[in-house]
Amino acid sequence: MKIKQAILTATMVVASAITASAEQATTMDFSYCPDDSPVGTTSVPGNTAFAYIMLPASRTTMFDGCRITKVTMRLGTFRSRPSFRVNITKDCRIDGYFEYQQEADVKSSASVDDPETWEIVLDDPYTITGGEDLYVGYQVAVSSSSRAIVEVADTRYNFPGVSDLYGYYSPANGSYLVNNSGYANVISLTIEGDNLPQTDLELRQASLDTYGYPGGTVALQAFFGNMGAATVENVNYAIELEYGDQPHQPLTGTIDLNLGSIQFANLNMQIPVSDDMDGNVDVKLTLTPANGEDPTLANNTWTGNFTVLTQSAERILLLEHFTTAACMNCPSGHERLEEAIAEIGEDKVVWVAHHAGYDTDMFTTDADEAYVWFYNGGSYAPAIMIDRTVLTPGSDTPVFFPGEVQTVTDAAKKAIDVPGIVRLSAEPAYDAATRNLKIDVDAELVSSLIQGRSVRMNVYVMEDNIVSLQNDNGNWVTDYNHSHVFRAALTGTWGEEISLEGEGFGKTYELEIPETWKAEDLWACAFVSYHNSDNPAACQVLNTIRIPLGLTDGIESVAMDGNAAIDLNGNILSVKGNGPSAVYDVYGRQVSSGKGNCAFYLNPGVYVVRTSGQSGKILVK
Repeated sequence: MKIKQAILTATMVVASAITASAEQATTMDFSYCPDDSPVGTTSVPGNTAFAYIMLPASRTTMFDGCRITKVTMRLGTFRSRPSFRVNITKDCRIDGYFEYQQEADVKSSASVDDPETWEIVLDDPYTITGGEDLYVGYQVAVSSSSRAIVEVADTRYNFPGVSDLYGYYSPANGSYLVNNSGYANVISLTIEGDNLPQTDLELRQASLDTYGYPGGTVALQAFFGNMGAATVENVNYAIELEYGDQPHQPLTGTIDLNLGSIQFANLNMQIPVSDDMDGNVDVKLTLTPANGEDPTLANNTWTGNFTVLTQSAERILLLEHFTTAACMNCPSGHERLEEAIAEIGEDKVVWVAHHAGYDTDMFTTDADEAYVWFYNGGSYAPAIMIDRTVLTPGSDTPVFFPGEVQTVTDAAKKAIDVPGIVRLSAEPAYDAATRNLKIDVDAELVSSLIQGRSVRMNVYVMEDNIVSLQNDNGNWVTDYNHSHVFRAALTGTWGEEISLEGEGFGKTYELEIPETWKAEDLWACAFVSYHNSDNPAACQVLNTIRIPLGLTDGIESVAMDGNAAIDLNGNILSVKGNGPSAVYDVYGRQVSSGKGNCAFYLNPGVYVVRTSGQSGKILVK
């Protein structure tokens, strides 16, 4: 079947100061140093700070015989009069052999937020020898913790295959450190020569929708640049699709976009999903210049895949909340989450609170502390993760700070757009005499899983309406209502590895409820997830189900004790008794209250009724 043409847009995002003509270009600025770049500064201890960018051997081969004539950089603040040197070295150390050194008279910037730009013209241009790694940068004398090194958080503009390096050296005690910064040092090289690479496209990053549906499209996004000295006049693309047993004609075309030296662009394409696609589809994207030859075609391609779904299950999100009683900002974070969940839809989210991330408290379990692993370094509260999925661009952890309601709702909308490829069902049974809880859980695969990944079943039990201590904005209160509190994982901390092939998975899980837990305030959830013990970013939840416990359809009357009873008739809840009464929703929020014989109108949902010192759950349809 012939595939429809892809729909695309391309936008320029960064331009260098050099615009090449149709003639052979003999000068180029290499790396990233625009005056309006977003910058940060790195604090380095010791007596001498240094920063380098690296030209790997593959790049110096292309520049063989060309000359570095100028080094441009941006500098932060340092408290002492610097001894500043431009360095060119093959091992990036500042206490070793230098290919080239030149002292320069520079000053620190007046402000960390406003770095100074300096251009150092080399007294003797340095000739590049191909086939060897080369580091170019600077060293500067600093006092303790000076913020001399200026970096850009977006490493897409960095040299290919490496991260830039920075560090410090203290001759007094021989202390020496090299850090892989994970950022891009703001250093640029002016390179001249008759044999500069002219048109050199490089595909830096690309991403693809995980799922698609027949008749729809999947979005392909790419970030690419021209690392050559001359202008690339239009860009050819080819998208090869591999699925089924037959070969398929690639999608090809030309992007109407001229790309100057060290210019970058974003490419957005919509790939049509044809009716004959099913299951996994492999994708290969190739970009080539329409004019001239590309000397390094190996970095012009990207491969990925997406899954075509013919059906999916209803999607429910798992929101895991890190909070503790000692966390003074957690009550306000709790309020933001309530507002966000109300906007998303309470029936679309299962909210679980792990009491960890900022100290521990009386509710913290070993499992809660183990889940701090998802932070991937450091921890704080309040914090959340949704479906254990990385939803923050550029992050390597699914955990993020719910600083604004919109931050949560935007992340949830991204997560809920992922189709449910697993359908879950559960049936609880509870023996009040023995306090034994049984939960029958079934999982059915409705579409294809990612091959070769561990799949886990997870069953949790939570408790609502626990009144206890909480630090609320610096004030300790004794009557804070803790809800969604994680109590136990019936499947173990990291879940039970399962197979969903064939007829799916089913199992009964049991728990003897401790006497200190209020059975009427317990509820459960089950979710299926991937698991990778080496990567917190690869444990995505595939689907979740909330499991009410101890409820029956249409409760007509619940006797509380000899002096109180509740009766439900449609949406009208009647309470008979002498004492005060209160009604709470599943999030622990009080929705109504009264005294003596009273009646309440309730919207559909699950509620907890407290009166005369007793409590019970009701389901309003």
